[in-house]
Amino acid sequence: QIVKYYAAGKRKQMLNLMLNSAKLMYLLLFLVSLPLIIEMHFVLKIWLKIVPDYLLEFGRLTLVFNFFAILSLVVVSAIHATGKNKMPSLINGTLYLLVLPLSYFALKNGSSPVFPYLINVIFVFIGLILNLYILKLHVKEFDIYVFFREVLFICLAITIIASIIPIFFHLKMEEGWIRFILVLITSILSVVLFSYIIAIDRKLKMKVKEMIKPFFIK
Repeated sequence: QIVKYYAAGKRKQMLNLMLNSAKLMYLLLFLVSLPLIIEMHFVLKIWLKIVPDYLLEFGRLTLVFNFFAILSLVVVSAIHATGKNKMPSLINGTLYLLVLPLSYFALKNGSSPVFPYLINVIFVFIGLILNLYILKLHVKEFDIYVFFREVLFICLAITIIASIIPIFFHLKMEEGWIRFILVLITSILSVVLFSYIIAIDRKLKMKVKEMIKPFFIK
């Protein structure tokens, strides 16, 4: 749909769709990831019985990597709509390839095994920022500040606010199924509630209300 809007010359609609897609894709991923990030140790213990060293950090950083990767994917989709694919492919490919030599030298000099995962997260965030500037070069109507305000800031706000109650249960209760279920339920409810309040605009809220209204009438 992003490509269709660009091809039809509807750049405003294309950019609005890109912003909404990035925001909603992040929030859907966060909905699934939040309880896993908080209860990673419990989930791994059930799965593996004995949790290897550093696996907890590997898992959490991989999920954090996905947050930035999915935002970057939407931005790259908008760049691809312009047909200018060379620069983002070159930049992102170079960044990802650099992880390997940097990790090699860091580990050889006694760095923590967590370093490759951490540098991967940093580089995918850098890639996201560079993709925003590339999109600005090809689509003059695009405003990077609007992306920060409408996507990154809102997603960060929801991430912080929605995490408070689940983390509270995680810290106050002993590890086990009861805590896991409470964290799972409160995570889902918090993300859905605050996403609806903060992230969804008035027009989309009206559509949601119209969709659920028949269920309440019945």
